[in-house]
Amino acid sequence: MEAAIEEALISVSWVEILVVTSGAYLQAQADLRNAKVKSFRPDQTSEKKDRKEERRKKANEGKVGGGVQGRETKTRATKKKYLKGKNDSDDDEEVEVVGTSSATSELEFMSLEEISNVLRKQKELYEAPDEFIEEIATRLYKSLQSSFQEAARQAFEALLSSTSGQRRQTHGELQDRVQSLLQNIKQGEKALQNFISLDIQQQLSRHLLKTSGSELVNELVCYVAQDTVSANDAKDLSTDARQKMINGLPQNLRTPLQNLHKAVQGGSVDEFLTETEAALSACDVVLRKVDKKKDKAIASQQRHVLIEQLSTAQDAALVLHVAVLLLFHTVTQTVLHASGRFVPQITTFLLPHLPTSTADLLSTLQGLVIQELTSKGDEELLRTVREKMENLVPQVREAAVTFKKTGNVNPE
Repeated sequence: MEAAIEEALISVSWVEILVVTSGAYLQAQADLRNAKVKSFRPDQTSEKKDRKEERRKKANEGKVGGGVQGRETKTRATKKKYLKGKNDSDDDEEVEVVGTSSATSELEFMSLEEISNVLRKQKELYEAPDEFIEEIATRLYKSLQSSFQEAARQAFEALLSSTSGQRRQTHGELQDRVQSLLQNIKQGEKALQNFISLDIQQQLSRHLLKTSGSELVNELVCYVAQDTVSANDAKDLSTDARQKMINGLPQNLRTPLQNLHKAVQGGSVDEFLTETEAALSACDVVLRKVDKKKDKAIASQQRHVLIEQLSTAQDAALVLHVAVLLLFHTVTQTVLHASGRFVPQITTFLLPHLPTSTADLLSTLQGLVIQELTSKGDEELLRTVREKMENLVPQVREAAVTFKKTGNVNPE
């Protein structure tokens, strides 16, 4: 049949086509047309690419010369032209993408399938058809989702409010602690100036920085690291642990706190105070101006703390230690930070300022404490020393608490 048709076309003549045959022909023609359409598609694609390439060339030509104004105008026109064509061709795709993104960004309470499963478990709906269950689930989905989103929003806002309030409270507490520690350090520095020996001053400075200074640094490091690092108790934070926490901080915090960390391991209180100011600024901690009246109140409070410690102390060495610190405070009106190993030096400083009776009590108790430490193994001697110390401890307590600075001093 196909051959006959081709021959008729060549000779420009007619050919008879039967109904059955025409059906086969039409199908063949349809297949042929489809094949032709497919064969032309690559050419069309190539033609589109050529047109796009031509547009790009024109756009590039527009960028050359014409000054800044001309270039920007032509570039914008080209961009708009491309964007328009892109938007026209990709409208449906973009709408679909946006819709999907919006849907997936919401926090879903329950899916339609989950709601349907819950409904099927209800006794009243055991025999209900699936279409009925699905219809109810569809109607419930939107209201449940809306209620869930509102509850989640309220819970999140409450959490933010609570966290913000707690953060402000923590910041205020930090300011108070840092202010108190800073005053203690400054008073301690003033107190150690009473010693003539530069070596004693240096040793006391190191002790001051090792105790109160380290506590201040720990407070700052734990505060700024609490969001990223598990913050330990500031008083129990070791030097290595503090260094590790500092290494994990951002650069704007790490540098000033690292400098402060180094200063606290030195012996210069002035250097430490300078680095403290820089660290406080980096941590956004603003301290209140020191009130002289409050400063005196703090000194008085520290005196009461020493008196309380003295009244509860039982060990003779501890009683002597607290007693000389209390007497030093009374004589100099400053608070000295010193460990027990500085008791002999403090006692030597105090003797010229004390009545003879009080000076004798301190000297005698100090001698007995030293004798106890050096008489290990001699039980009889230890028993005698401890009996004498037991008799002296109440007298030393009373002398330290009741002493008041007067013009009468023990002659050297």
